[in-house]
Amino acid sequence: MNKDSITTDFSISVIIPAYNAQEHIKRAIDSVLAQSLKPDEIIVVDDGSTDETAIIVKQYGDKIRYILQDNAGPSAARNAGILSAGSTWIAFLDCDDEWVADKLELQADIIKSNTDMVWVSGNYYRCLCEKQICRHHTEPFKIDGLLDGKEYFDDYFNAFRRDIAGHTDTMMIKKDVLIEAGMFPVGIHRAEDMYLWWQIALRHPKIGFVSDALATYHLEVGSSVSVTETSWKYYARMLAKSLESARGLGKVDVLKPAASMMLRRWIRAMLFDGEAEPIRNLLDNGKELVSPGYRFFIRTLIAAPKLTAFGCRMISKIVRVLGIRKGLVRPSK
Repeated sequence: MNKDSITTDFSISVIIPAYNAQEHIKRAIDSVLAQSLKPDEIIVVDDGSTDETAIIVKQYGDKIRYILQDNAGPSAARNAGILSAGSTWIAFLDCDDEWVADKLELQADIIKSNTDMVWVSGNYYRCLCEKQICRHHTEPFKIDGLLDGKEYFDDYFNAFRRDIAGHTDTMMIKKDVLIEAGMFPVGIHRAEDMYLWWQIALRHPKIGFVSDALATYHLEVGSSVSVTETSWKYYARMLAKSLESARGLGKVDVLKPAASMMLRRWIRAMLFDGEAEPIRNLLDNGKELVSPGYRFFIRTLIAAPKLTAFGCRMISKIVRVLGIRKGLVRPSK
C-alpha cells in the first residue's frame, strides 16, 4: 500500500463495511491485498461487531485502516469510509465477497483512457460455492455486444434496463461524485446501493464497464442487516426518495423506466410468498410507475394470494427442471 500516492491525481481507497464478519472478512481483505494494482489504502469500517471481526482485522497491522462505529447499518458504515478516505477514487467490497486479482487494474485502465470518466463498474460472478456452482451474472459476450467496441455505456439506465448494472463489489467512483450524489441513504435497508447508483447516473450517465467478472458475490452468505420494517416500506421509501430527487433535477422521465422495472420485479418476488397486503401497499405507493392495467392484473392475482404463490412456485420449479433459467439466486432461509 503506497501511502504517498494518496496525494496524486489518481489514487484508490478501498472501503469494506463489516458487521460480525469473522467468518469471511479475511477472504475479502486478502483479495484486495492480492490485487495486481495495489490500492493506496484499505479501510475496514466495523459497524459495531460483537464477534472477533476486530481481532482478525487488526492482525493485518498497518495494511488496514480500522474504523469502529456503533451499529448503524451498511450505508452509515460505507459513508464513514467515504468521508475518511484520502484518495480521489473509492472502490467498495462487501465483507463476505471477494475480488478477482486484476479488478482494480482493469478499471484503472478504463479510467486512464477516458479522462472524463467519473465512475466505472463491471460484471461479476454469482456463486453458490458450497454446491460448486459459479456463473457470470451476465455472459461477457452479451455485454461486449452492447458495448460495441467501447469501454463504457453512454447511458447507465439503458444498461440497467438490460440487467447490466454492476454490483456494489464492482463499483469504483470518484469521491467527490459520491459526495455530490449524497452518498448512501441511511435508514433504507433495501436497495440502498441502487438508490445511490441512480443518483449518480442522473448526474453522470456515462459509466465505464468491464465485461469480465471483477468480483465474486457469495449467495450462500446471509445478509447481516437487521430489518425492523417489512421490505415493502424500504422499497417504497427508496422509490419515493429517488423520484423526488429526479424531479428536482428535471429528470423524472429518465428515471421512471428503471424505477418501474424494479417495482414490478419486487412485486413479482412478493407474489411467491403470497404477500398480498405488502404488494397492495407497494402498488399504491408506486402507482405512477405502472399502468392501470398492470395494477388491475396484480390486484386480481392477490385476491387469492396462497393460490398465486403456489402457482408461481410450480412454474419456477418447472423452469428450473427444464434448465430455462440461467441465473442464480440466494437460497431461501
